Amino acid sequence: MAEIESYAPLMAYLVRSMQSGGELAKMLWQKMIDNAEEYLDEGVRAGTVKPSRDPRARARFLAITGGGGFLLYLQMHENPTDLRAALRDYAHDMVLPSLEVYTEGLLADRAMYEAFLAEAQQGEAHVG
Repeated sequence: MAEIESYAPLMAYLVRSMQSGGELAKMLWQKMIDNAEEYLDEGVRAGTVKPSRDPRARARFLAITGGGGFLLYLQMHENPTDLRAALRDYAHDMVLPSLEVYTEGLLADRAMYEAFLAEAQQGEAHVG
């Protein structure tokens, strides 16, 4: 965490590329998703991450919400052009809450997940 500010130049390039859109942004998002899937798979094999029903979809969700969340955080930051400060503040504000959600979970039971899963499976059955 203490070294997060050293990523400011790389993050500045990434942010500008994402904000400009186009093929480069699409390629970078895809690379983020691919990397997330690899990291999660390594965690599953190491026993530090729970397996997923759909590893690719989970990686896509995490990459898009994480990347998009950072872009939104940056827009709301008091000094969005100071990436060193924004990264430091982002880590300070977001790491513990995200670890809590990922470690402890959020929902009290599986009812909502099971309902959406059943609906998705029913929809797949009608397509086939």
